[in-house]
Amino acid sequence: MKRKNWIKQITIGLAVTGVGLAVLVGVLTARAEKNSFLLKVGKTQISREIYSYFVSEAISDGSVPLNKRGEPKDMKQLREEVKRRCIEFVAVQSELSSHKRSISQQLKLEAAERSAFEWRAFGAYYTSTGVDKPTVTGIWLGRSAHEQLFRSLYDDAASSRNVPEEAVQSYFYGNYAAVEALKIYPTVAQDDGTERPMYIDERTTLRAQLDSLVQASNQEGAVFALVAADENYAVPLNYATPAEMLLQKTDKDLPVEAFDLLKEWKPDTVSLLLVDNSYYLVGRGINMRETPEVYYAVHRNECLKSLRGVEYESLLKELFNRSKASENTKEVERLLKNWPWTPQQETTTAVATTTAVMETMTEPPTVAPTTSILEAMMTTGDEDETTS
Repeated sequence: MKRKNWIKQITIGLAVTGVGLAVLVGVLTARAEKNSFLLKVGKTQISREIYSYFVSEAISDGSVPLNKRGEPKDMKQLREEVKRRCIEFVAVQSELSSHKRSISQQLKLEAAERSAFEWRAFGAYYTSTGVDKPTVTGIWLGRSAHEQLFRSLYDDAASSRNVPEEAVQSYFYGNYAAVEALKIYPTVAQDDGTERPMYIDERTTLRAQLDSLVQASNQEGAVFALVAADENYAVPLNYATPAEMLLQKTDKDLPVEAFDLLKEWKPDTVSLLLVDNSYYLVGRGINMRETPEVYYAVHRNECLKSLRGVEYESLLKELFNRSKASENTKEVERLLKNWPWTPQQETTTAVATTTAVMETMTEPPTVAPTTSILEAMMTTGDEDETTS
């Protein structure tokens, strides 16, 4: 697709006037052509390419219902959703700039990796909608401001909202438990190599067998050894290799009382736990404080968001409400009228695409990507100030 009417530049590292700090700003500017912008957020103009990116995202992540032809059932809803995303995209970058903070190198690198991956997977589709690779790169750099703003507010000693390290640690060790467990699947192997769910009487027998195993293991101190040692069970055991499990108290599949018991597991004893319709022989509680780099460090940011996520979302809502946006109606209608709508069947295929499949692709698909902007914003971040 030709894009001779507009060009974009990514300008990184603009100096904040009078401060001397370099602030990452993804400025995607349209060529100086009258009415080339699609939306204006404050003084920031949103280019056709950026607007198109958010159109693609909104129709492919399920935010806007589509008909069988792949067109929005309500075009007004689509336009409002795209406007919302553009406002949030610009507002967060502006807010980060007002705090005189810049994007960390780590987040820049993550943004570069994510944008490169997305382009490899969906570059052909983006090209068909008028979005080029620099736009995708700029979007992900812009998103880095979300994560950086969150960290600047809640993980910065200079911030009045900073969460003390002791509070984060207390949350982690009070809501996570690491154990070594052996999973028992409530299934029965068939002659054709498939497996079927156990019948009620088989599950009853299985539970009795497991109770006996737990008792015998604790008496002999054999932990998991007895599971493999005796194959003469009324119901054959279908189990996996013992592995470490990190369990979270808020896990819907984990009974609260079971989590409390996990926190007090005695060394070299076995207990039985039912989680998500499968049995677990839990044989060892792991002291996560001995290796904090393996457990706490990995989940620290996750804990911060559990502690302050709701407050942060409230802040984003305030930023959104304060921002004013005006649509270039004529240009928006022209863009959507000529949009390459994808039939619903192909869109569904795109939504079902998994990361594992995407990583093995040698040719990018021509269907829409499915990353949710809100999910992406909370897992990577957003950038600094303006986009046009």
